[in-house]
This record gives sequence, structure tokens and C-alpha cells, in this order.
Amino acid sequence: MRSIAFAVGQVARYRRGHFLTLHDDFAEGKHRLAAYVPGLTLDWGADCGGQLQFLDRHGEVEDVFIPGFNVLSVFKVPSLHLVTTVAPHVSHPRLSITGWLRTRSESSG
Repeated sequence: MRSIAFAVGQVARYRRGHFLTLHDDFAEGKHRLAAYVPGLTLDWGADCGGQLQFLDRHGEVEDVFIPGFNVLSVFKVPSLHLVTTVAPHVSHPRLSITGWLRTRSESSG
């Protein structure tokens, strides 16, 4: 069994019109086990966009996380996902930290 050795992260700010295209967070040599996204945005609703959507292997949406303040989303890597476009009427950004829990190597643990 592989175990978590460390975590890395980055701050993300999505303004109106911003989005993230479909991907699965796999990166050669990074040894990512899971992704995490703590939400830092106050007063965010479903109509604001910026939703974290998970897709099945047929490209159909199977789960949706709506951004929220002090909400932690954790999911396995690889998992097909995207962030929907932030709506044009939104005046404040969607803020979060995006990061990964990693092993030192594929055989660690």
C-alpha cells in the first residue's frame, strides 16, 4: 500500500469567464494519490458557476461540487473533472487552494 509522504498546493482564483478544461490530474513522476480543494469563497451559489464537475468514462457528469467557504473536497487521482465557467454576473472571484497528496514513488509505503 502506498502512503502519503507530503502535500503540495497552489492558490487558485477564478474570475468571471474563467474555467478549467477536462483533465484527470495525472502527471508523470508526480506520484499523486489524491487531490484536495479547500474552498475559500464566501457567498457562492450554484448559479455563479465555477463548479467542480466529475465525469464518467462516457463524458457524462456524475457528480458536482459547488464551491463554498471552509469546504474541503478530496478525490482520488486520476479522476476526470473540470471547473465550469464562472458566470458573467459574478463580481467576486472563486478562491481556493488546489493541491495533491503525493507519495515519494510508486512503490513507497
